[in-house]
Amino acid sequence: MDKARHQMVADFEPVCGLSFRDARPFQAGESVVARNVGFPPPPSAFWTAARPLLKAGRKLEARLFALMKDEIAWLPAPLDLGTELLEDNEVEQREPRWLRLAPRREDSGVALKDLTGSSYGFACPIAPFGKPFERCLLTAEQWRNYLSDPSPAGSPLRTDESFRAELRVGTALDGRKARQGCLYSEQVLFLPRDPRARWRFRMALEVEQAPCAHIEAIVRLGGEARLAHLQIRKASWDAGFDQSLKEEMLKRVQNQKGGPPYRVKLCLLTPAVYSANLRLLKLKRLTPAWRPYWLRGDGLNHDLPFANSYQLRLVAAITAKAFPLGAWDSGYIGKARGEDAHPDERKATQGPGAPKPLYRCLPAGSVYFLELQPKEGDAAVENFFEQFWLKTLLVRKSGQPTFFGRMGFGITVIGDWNYA
Repeated sequence: MDKARHQMVADFEPVCGLSFRDARPFQAGESVVARNVGFPPPPSAFWTAARPLLKAGRKLEARLFALMKDEIAWLPAPLDLGTELLEDNEVEQREPRWLRLAPRREDSGVALKDLTGSSYGFACPIAPFGKPFERCLLTAEQWRNYLSDPSPAGSPLRTDESFRAELRVGTALDGRKARQGCLYSEQVLFLPRDPRARWRFRMALEVEQAPCAHIEAIVRLGGEARLAHLQIRKASWDAGFDQSLKEEMLKRVQNQKGGPPYRVKLCLLTPAVYSANLRLLKLKRLTPAWRPYWLRGDGLNHDLPFANSYQLRLVAAITAKAFPLGAWDSGYIGKARGEDAHPDERKATQGPGAPKPLYRCLPAGSVYFLELQPKEGDAAVENFFEQFWLKTLLVRKSGQPTFFGRMGFGITVIGDWNYA
């Protein structure tokens, strides 16, 4: 019998700014500029900061991660969403509608769309597609409209409007003395200072044994040891992706004309690290960074690690370019550090604070267009929603989440689509 799991919410309020560099080799006097990862930052540093306080080890899983303004959640926009291209005489008359891209039926195989290039393989069936929502954030309510409303509208928040950056300069130390000529610079990010609103990061957690109803502490975030005020409490939080929206999308898929196969799409709410197994990467250097190992575009996938009632076919994907993501050893010593641990969880560093290997991280907002073919019974679509609605794509062959999956990477919601 499975043990009962407790729902908890962790709120992080930065005290002295944020620094989330990508952990590429960075030494004062040699590589003198620290490279920040995109905003909002990945959930790994936040999960690592909360983990020792909960003393949960492998039993702690993150279910969602978002930037919060009061009680409104902001999440990266899906990459198939953009605005309509208006004529010059229409610009002053009305606001442009939101439009969604869809795969062309005549194109075969998987068509990738890098937002810095062309949109080969995709088209908008309604109107000329204008500016994509690249590097934008949507509220959870706007995400609901995107999933369920044929023509949503509204203004997204650009990521560079959700923080301010300051350039800091430091020097390398030799004991207590500064090393001559060894200067470096880095960007420190600050959330908006608004006396009328409370900005913070929020993570939904799930744990088998909750230590207490409320935890409050000052914690260090990431390898740069920036401080944050952390509050953890017992509560459930879905950011607005609730049961009613899940049931609405389930009915939309089940009522599709011409199905099965059913046309579903998976939208990444958080970044994903698919190629995290170092042993596999050494053996297969061409392991893709933009999709899970079990999701292929060369036909129906028969070896899904989590279900036997349906098959999936990857029709197309819209992804951004993967970026290098590093991490630091948090110093937590648990059973996963033994010889029986999974290869991507064995200790590969020299102690707390040491950098771990770099991984290829796919930004949030990527969209996978799939066809779902039931194999047995009528519960195939329901099983698909149970597996992927606010769940992680990062699973092993046993169906259990990987180390990055437990951190909150690869969390998805489900939409429907049709060919352009």
